[in-house]
Amino acid sequence: MKIGIIAPYEGMAQRAKSLEVDNNHLTIRVETGDLREALRPLAEMEKEGFQTIISRGGTARLIREHTTLPVIEIGVSGYDILRLIMMARQWGESVELIGFPNVCSGFQEMMDILNIHIPYTTIYSSEEVLPVVEDAKARGVSTVIGDTITVRQAERLGMTGILINSGIEAIKEAVEQAKTTASLMHRQQQILQGFQHLLHNVKEPLLLFNEEGEITFKNHAGAHFLQDYQLKPELDKWPKKLRDIWMKLMKEGQVHEWAVFANKRWEAQGEQLHQNGEKAFYIKLEEERRFSINRTDLSILPLETMITSFQHILLPEDMDAPEVIDTVKKFRSLAIVGEKGTGKRTIASAIHSELYDFSASKKEITIRESISEDSLLLIQETIKVNNGVLYIKGWEHVESAQIQNWLSLADENRALLVFAAEDRHIVDTVFQNEQVLTIPALRERVEHIKTFTLPYIAQYNAVFGKQIIGLNDEAYKALKEKEWKNNLNDLRIMIKNAIKQSDGPYITRTDLKPNESENEYANIDIPANKTLAELEHDIIEHVMKEEDYNQTKVAERLGINRSTLWRKLKN
Repeated sequence: MKIGIIAPYEGMAQRAKSLEVDNNHLTIRVETGDLREALRPLAEMEKEGFQTIISRGGTARLIREHTTLPVIEIGVSGYDILRLIMMARQWGESVELIGFPNVCSGFQEMMDILNIHIPYTTIYSSEEVLPVVEDAKARGVSTVIGDTITVRQAERLGMTGILINSGIEAIKEAVEQAKTTASLMHRQQQILQGFQHLLHNVKEPLLLFNEEGEITFKNHAGAHFLQDYQLKPELDKWPKKLRDIWMKLMKEGQVHEWAVFANKRWEAQGEQLHQNGEKAFYIKLEEERRFSINRTDLSILPLETMITSFQHILLPEDMDAPEVIDTVKKFRSLAIVGEKGTGKRTIASAIHSELYDFSASKKEITIRESISEDSLLLIQETIKVNNGVLYIKGWEHVESAQIQNWLSLADENRALLVFAAEDRHIVDTVFQNEQVLTIPALRERVEHIKTFTLPYIAQYNAVFGKQIIGLNDEAYKALKEKEWKNNLNDLRIMIKNAIKQSDGPYITRTDLKPNESENEYANIDIPANKTLAELEHDIIEHVMKEEDYNQTKVAERLGINRSTLWRKLKN
């Protein structure tokens, strides 16, 4: 008997992997995949003869649409709801639960028992999530508790999302249901083993055509591509650029081109095939999701932060969020001064969330010494085409006249420039006092340290599958006594390590390990007799293990693209 578990987040996957299988004839395979990401492991499990799939929430509902296998949904136990209520109380009046009926009904019953009121909204389909979250934000809600899709939409809108975790009790119950169902469906599973599996594990949209231009096959990603961009099956109704690619494929028998479609850049590859003496053609499309550059003198990468809303940022007492927004609207720029790790990037991300929708692009530009003319021109072109915030570091290496040119370009286009610096004197030589925001060090604001920890606890609860409510008094006291050399960076790593090893509902003083929080890579051994290539290999291997050998995440951590990582691994 084979049971597949597709967890929508890594914490649930870790809990599922910890299950003890007491049946020699039972195989349980655990994969991580949220919504459409779940289709790849689903296809693999179908191919390998799995008889039942277990998942949760919107991911479980999406899987049902793409498989004939029975799908068991992991519920939320009373213990899960109780822990959720206890945590939600700490966030005050700005929190709201948005969930499906099975969660909301249990939530209401538990609140009635405890005589506690926390607002909630019931939804019945994934299509309702975005408008409901938008309505919550309009009503002043800043923190949303919900399933993975709800948390994702909340974070796109600049809100804080807290994931509803399912405890080990709910996972065990789902496994027992799956075992019963698998036994009943064994005969059907044998029939489904012959189901067509060709190319369904390809993550890129893949379409097969005949000579008349009719689509004869589309994989899961291809079907989503047609649906997402509302493309008709008839090629003559497609946008001109896509039709041109098809015509070239028909004429030359192969095609490999880049095309801009729906404001995105796509790589199109296609070839002519022969099926039973008849011509057939395929086209594979791959979106260039992340425009990134990493040179010796310049890097341009997506700006990614854990916090994206001003509602969870403590600004200096002499300035509030509306003033910051008014300033950047007026000047199309802002200079932020503060020590390393004080949250300059987070403020830039919050500005972006306040002024742009989630389709806009925010990037982090890092300039290094002796920047070339070619790289300077690239920054200039990026300012012209970018439609969101550009967070710029190392701009001190550029002449003041060049900075003024960038500011003029930003004023003419949609980009908004946020300059980061640690030295106030350098900032004053370029910017007016009104354009400068100075962020105090964490050691100067230790009385607010509890507020700083809340987003980290919510984030790493989801990562490690924990349900920690907060820190006890002794732990908070310990945090106030630290020097915080790297400010919020140190705090984030300390909370991450504490949650990873804590087993109780609260983080204690003993869970905080200062020696591990000082450096995220403190446990990497760097012998003096190793070459640079050998040290690079050790670092890549360390990050690979931390990211569970997910090459996309490893490349993001290391600031390189996947093809560069692949070459380094190959060598």
